Amino acid sequence: MKKTLFISCVCAASLVSAELNLGDIEIEDKIDNKKVKDVRGNEIKSADIAEALSKNIADLSLVRRSGIANDIILRGFKKDNLNITIDNAKIFGACPNRMDPPTSHILSSAIESIEITEGPFNIEDSGSLGADINIKTLEPKKGFGGEVTVNAGSFGYQKGSALIMGGDDQFKFLISGSIEKGKQYEDGNGDDFVDQIDKAIARGDAVLGNQFQPQYEDMDAFEKKVLWVNCYGI
Repeated sequence: MKKTLFISCVCAASLVSAELNLGDIEIEDKIDNKKVKDVRGNEIKSADIAEALSKNIADLSLVRRSGIANDIILRGFKKDNLNITIDNAKIFGACPNRMDPPTSHILSSAIESIEITEGPFNIEDSGSLGADINIKTLEPKKGFGGEVTVNAGSFGYQKGSALIMGGDDQFKFLISGSIEKGKQYEDGNGDDFVDQIDKAIARGDAVLGNQFQPQYEDMDAFEKKVLWVNCYGI
């Protein structure tokens, strides 16, 4: 035992005293960039950006907020772990409960492309662990033009949007607006929340007095109005 310990100490001392030259170590990695160009495609029903991205990127999911201001989850990261910029400007929501996530501040019809850089590798827009999501808006061209789109979906969903752009060599503008609304959710029996509560009270599963007030029974589930204005000048 003493001989083995002595030999080990001699080997350790020789390793410490020796100079090790490993040379230059080069590490290369490829940053995973994804660019979504067809954000304004006709197949995208909602004006919400998060909804549009979820249809184009497989590893992106949503936190549903009544279908009008969805929050993004990318590779398990969300909230402040995702850096969201619009034309290189950092965007934050105003509500502490994430009722207006950053992607809800711009319409999909006003977007040229969205570039996503996954991971904490972007040194231009640092400050997040999950990804950098850079939204580029449309740059108006000379002349005058526009478009109008109308969409409809289940549960009485309706959307109308309009885009107007134009200008000359010295001044350009872009105006985009959208109105969305949807009726209440209905289950497989065709019952909305009012009907479900009434049936629960009749069965004794709910307390009388928990139903909606009469003036709110036929209200829409949501209504969202957005106006986006962007100007360019010399």
